[in-house]
Amino acid sequence: MAESGRDCEEEVLSGASLGRTSHFRHYVGRPVTFMDLVLFSGSVYGLSWLVTKSKITESLRMRLEDVPFLGDLFSCVVCMSVWVALFVLFFARGSILVPQVGFPGDVVVLVGWSTFTTWVLARLLGDAD
Repeated sequence: MAESGRDCEEEVLSGASLGRTSHFRHYVGRPVTFMDLVLFSGSVYGLSWLVTKSKITESLRMRLEDVPFLGDLFSCVVCMSVWVALFVLFFARGSILVPQVGFPGDVVVLVGWSTFTTWVLARLLGDAD
């Protein structure tokens, strides 16, 4: 049995203790809950909408509309959600909004999840372009 956090980390990374739930949770933190996904997805959608649709950022969008890539990015709520999700994961990690992410693959899954939910919400709310 591993005594220190470093030993526990090495066991998890080597795959030796993946069957030991307590060691796995000690390394990566608590499991992601449904409420975590709701809060994360809602914040990503809200921030993406704020950047791409609100009056607050309208002058910025107007200046960028002729710039390749940026013009499209700042006018598409779903496109912007990818970058907003990465921003939220990086700057809000460890907060109530973002659970502790243990593996790089978790970032890919959470960004994919938030992009999917943004697309669904944008279609339902009429924000999709």
